[in-house]
Amino acid sequence: MGAVLALAAPASTTGPDCAGRALFVTADRVGLLDPGTGALSDLGPTGTRINALGFVPAHEAGGAGRPAGGDAVPEGGTENGGGSRAAHAVGVGGGQLVRVDPSGAVTRLGPVPGADLATVYAGASAGPLLYLLGAGTLTVVDTGRRALVSRRPVDIPYLGDWELVSGRLYGVSAEGVGPARLVAVDPGTGRATVRALPERVPAGGNYGAAFAVGRVLHVLDNVSGALVRVPLDDPDLVVVVPTGVRAASVDAAYCPAPPAPVPTPAASPVPPPASRPAPAAGPPTVDPTPPAPPEEPRFEEPVLLPTPTAERPVDDGAAIWWGMAAVLVVMVVASVGAVLRAG
Repeated sequence: MGAVLALAAPASTTGPDCAGRALFVTADRVGLLDPGTGALSDLGPTGTRINALGFVPAHEAGGAGRPAGGDAVPEGGTENGGGSRAAHAVGVGGGQLVRVDPSGAVTRLGPVPGADLATVYAGASAGPLLYLLGAGTLTVVDTGRRALVSRRPVDIPYLGDWELVSGRLYGVSAEGVGPARLVAVDPGTGRATVRALPERVPAGGNYGAAFAVGRVLHVLDNVSGALVRVPLDDPDLVVVVPTGVRAASVDAAYCPAPPAPVPTPAASPVPPPASRPAPAAGPPTVDPTPPAPPEEPRFEEPVLLPTPTAERPVDDGAAIWWGMAAVLVVMVVASVGAVLRAG
């Protein structure tokens, strides 16, 4: 096995936060790889050769836990939990599952009944499931239960490692003559599609470490030490970053940043009801009906009373005469009427 030629000094050996970096293993060392710069910090020895790493979220990996090189369950561990339940990587070492913590600690989880883990070399994870490649076979195991899920033969170009992105397993193949190629494998059918990459991507090597940041595949060439970033939506925009890391055996798993906590909204005071402004004074309203003219004062006409005259003394003789004359007239009229009726 080749040794790592260039490793930066350890950034921390007490459990650094790996978020935004990749746990990176060589034949006998574990470190953290910065996908932006390609800088690698060493965390320490692995105690065993590890391959087929995949990152597993917290509380999803189990199995009996034994530290690499020891037989006891690690302090704080459980028979099924294998120690810390924090997010970590799970891979294969010595024919069994192993866990790699962000601090660099390696713990054996045990074999998977029915799965031949001694031949696998490429791995990718989806939750507790680990998709393993070896001997022309795609093997899926449940790392939480240490159980075999499925096995399927695949006929694909050689891939030193792969990563699961949007339901497809991606890797870069550099075998044979010609440019390096991007390979996408459907895990449900085992079928692969192949696309040539630009000539600036080193060919003829072995891309033994693969991980993804979003939809950008990152692969490291063991021979040249080049870290190749391949945008899966447009692979022609590939970027090659030299790292100086060369080894016979490499593997990696990206540590995603934990989800940001959802802030609890503070209760906002209820504003008082807005007062309505008084309506602006407008022009005076004109009544189209003209007002009635004022009623003229009514004056009652004076009642003219007759002017009283002095009373005349009554002549009794004249009154008697006039009364007799009236009776005579009545008698004459009656006689005339009787003659007329007789005639």
